[in-house]
Amino acid sequence: MSLEYKDYYSILGVARFASESDIRAAFRRLAQQYHPDVAMVKSIGEERFKEVNEAYEVLSDPESRREYDLLRSQKRKRSETRASSSEIKSTARQYEFHFRGTGFSDFFQNLLGSMTHRIRATPLLRGKWFPQKNRGRDIEADLLVTLEEVLHGSKRTITVERKEIRGKESEKFIYEVTVPSGVVPKQGIRLGGQGEPGKKNGLAGDLLLYVHYAKHPDFEVKKTDLFSEIVISPWEAVLGCKTPVRTLEGESRIHIPAGTQNRQKFRLRGQGLPNRDGVRGDLFVKVILEVPPHITSRERAYWEQLARNSKFNPRKS
Repeated sequence: MSLEYKDYYSILGVARFASESDIRAAFRRLAQQYHPDVAMVKSIGEERFKEVNEAYEVLSDPESRREYDLLRSQKRKRSETRASSSEIKSTARQYEFHFRGTGFSDFFQNLLGSMTHRIRATPLLRGKWFPQKNRGRDIEADLLVTLEEVLHGSKRTITVERKEIRGKESEKFIYEVTVPSGVVPKQGIRLGGQGEPGKKNGLAGDLLLYVHYAKHPDFEVKKTDLFSEIVISPWEAVLGCKTPVRTLEGESRIHIPAGTQNRQKFRLRGQGLPNRDGVRGDLFVKVILEVPPHITSRERAYWEQLARNSKFNPRKS
């Protein structure tokens, strides 16, 4: 089996020895550019958003990054790599499986998926033997789900191509997969009887799709709560203001009271993700106070006047 090699560092536009903060910054910049809500060409934006998410999924986790770096150092060809010889020579496995519509590439699914927080103990193509005689093995893959899908639920079209290892037989199957609202990371979506065929008229295995949340450029996720940031000016913090903030359902406005402090948090109740019962968490917005990097001579005069007249001393408050 030949797989297209994915250079995740190039995808994010970072150096091989980039720091975690550099990788996170590169992801946020690209994710904001290619998020389907803002991309100039929606179809291209969706594909690039998935690619950027896949790269960040691997490089943001120290363990999976180490494994990827090891694989990267061992590859012999610049554009592609092959599955390990132990996979090719396995006599127990009869089929290879390729996926479309899961949000992850075949490179990730076949070689890297098993090290990125899966709850199962076996890799994708090795499957699991069940005690039923002649039953086919389960086929497992990862499913990238956006936060908008977690909120509203969705229907996904998944294409599975099954290839015979030592023959030329190839079949494609198309499934309509329901992603329920409130789905959680590592949750498995099972399609019964859609896995590896059984032997001698035995039952087929199942197709198991394990959920990953797509990283969002604006939100961090903790269970059902969302966390984001907004930037305000010093005078907005002192005088108070109303400012727009992004939510999963569009834009909302929040009131920033006079005297707001840097890194202070505000809660928007019920604007987080739903749980399985449909009860939504909250959105927490952290204020980041930003000072103008450049000012005019007139603005400087105002600041100097304020400094002379103000009784506020932060070192004595």
